[in-house]
Amino acid sequence: MPENEPNEIAPVDLSSLAGEHAAARGLEDKVADALIAKGLIRPRGRNTRALWWQAIAATVLLVLGFAVGRVWHPVVPKPQTTFVLLLREQGNWRPATTADEERRRVDEYRAWARQLRGEGRIVDGLELLPGARALGDGSVSDTGIAGFFTFSARTLDEALAVARTCPHLRYGGQVEVREGAG
Repeated sequence: MPENEPNEIAPVDLSSLAGEHAAARGLEDKVADALIAKGLIRPRGRNTRALWWQAIAATVLLVLGFAVGRVWHPVVPKPQTTFVLLLREQGNWRPATTADEERRRVDEYRAWARQLRGEGRIVDGLELLPGARALGDGSVSDTGIAGFFTFSARTLDEALAVARTCPHLRYGGQVEVREGAG
């Protein structure tokens, strides 16, 4: 550069660029992707309506897949647990006053047990005779348990719901719910 004109740029010979030169392979796609990413241009050739329908179709297939999966591989419910209802004749217990009333109560308890069997609960039970004794520490006393039922339920809450329907409660008796260990 001449010293008397410090701000001027020396002319460049561009004659060698007279013909077209091919861009580096993939450069055009990289530039287009960068411009799309910055939001300066919209992508060309993409049908947004078709993409929308593809998204809807994928969602429908996903939901159907879950539904079919539940049919072929249903959710396995929690296994049943055995519970015991101990029937106590304490507190406000009102014993039957006649033989007919006693038979009616026994029939009511049996019908209740049949209903539970019909619901798929394994029911067993037994009326216990009075005069039970507890042994162990030298003392002997009546336990107050008049009978018991065993049945199946999935949870303690479900077992309590079953216990609330026991006829023993209608006569002022107490029902103790205990979960079996095995």
